[in-house]
Amino acid sequence: MKKIKLLAAHLLVFWALALVLLLTLTSCASEEEIASAPTAAPTSIFEEIKLPVHAKGAGRVGSLEFVLVYDPAVLEATKVEKGALAGNAMMEFSVKTPGRVWVGMIDAQGMSGDGPLAIVFFRVVGKGEVITPLTPEDIEAYDAETLLDIITEASPGNIAVEDRSFIAPVIAFAGE
Repeated sequence: MKKIKLLAAHLLVFWALALVLLLTLTSCASEEEIASAPTAAPTSIFEEIKLPVHAKGAGRVGSLEFVLVYDPAVLEATKVEKGALAGNAMMEFSVKTPGRVWVGMIDAQGMSGDGPLAIVFFRVVGKGEVITPLTPEDIEAYDAETLLDIITEASPGNIAVEDRSFIAPVIAFAGE
């Protein structure tokens, strides 16, 4: 019984010291640090836009690679997420090269149907009434079963910077 009371007393002291340490650390911010904190950018600049890249007529697409080309003076790509059509796919991407987003995905069962393949996140860095094109290029697609290449055709999209409206680019796949 004495051991339990001793353990409880030690735990109480430990938590009291932890609370004091936490309060001390959070109150240590100086007035200079608080004054120099960054302010939020206006919503019209640096606002994030989620742009889908759509597939049309996909049938057993086992692997797909493409580059989405955009104007780096107007937009900055930040990341890419899988779209609904690529839900089971493994995906890699690169946004390191300004003006180009590389996307590669593999799905052993094959992606089939119409819908978003990928969602590209952009930050608007340009101003004004600009409509900037978004063009899929260097497209390579292969059938999940036969491993034969699939013929594709790209339709460019665009983003209107002022109101953030867009037309999604489309990658159309040739029928079997």
